[in-house]
Amino acid sequence: CTITSLDISDNPLGYSLEKGGYGHEAALDMRIALQNTNTLTHLNMSDCQFARVDIVSILGGVSTNDSLKRIILRDQLIDEPSALQLAHGLASCRMLTVLDIANTQLGPKGGLLIANRLQSTASRLKYIDMSQNNIGPVPSIPIQRTLEDPECVLHTLYLAGNNLQDEGGTYVAKGMKNNTSLKDVDLSDNQLTETCAEVIADVARGLFKDGKKVCDCQLTR
Repeated sequence: CTITSLDISDNPLGYSLEKGGYGHEAALDMRIALQNTNTLTHLNMSDCQFARVDIVSILGGVSTNDSLKRIILRDQLIDEPSALQLAHGLASCRMLTVLDIANTQLGPKGGLLIANRLQSTASRLKYIDMSQNNIGPVPSIPIQRTLEDPECVLHTLYLAGNNLQDEGGTYVAKGMKNNTSLKDVDLSDNQLTETCAEVIADVARGLFKDGKKVCDCQLTR
């Protein structure tokens, strides 16, 4: 098989027998396929309605694949075991540059599992969308460390709708301060107040070193 891009999004592939589907068998087939392909670079499995146990199986296949560059799992339930399996995948998918897991119900624990792996991917991940996952403020700590990594190449970071609050928003904003790769950041709908706004305003001033302005702010949003 020489398929390089596979989009199976918005299909009820994960339906159980009770709903007239064969979700378990489909998940096993996906796992085997991901384990045995070395040409697939783009995978979109958004909203395929797989059960928790089945998405863990599929992500097990992802964790052994080293050709994937883009993984999109929007609107697909990712609970804590699934997040752990995906975190393993982030470490092993050495070509991965795009991760889209928006609206997957990660929550604080799942969000932290993913965030803790991001620094090890700082030199290759360029696009991350973790929006609408209610991860809370704690995962923002490893996200700050990722942004501060001198090898960070991330240019897009979407964290909207995550209940970061001022604590989490400030961690992220501090990470942005000396980052030169970020171009597009979305922190909307996170209950941020003037406390966090002051730090973001400082980021918008640009990059300074020894009291001298080195460059303007690179953010476009």
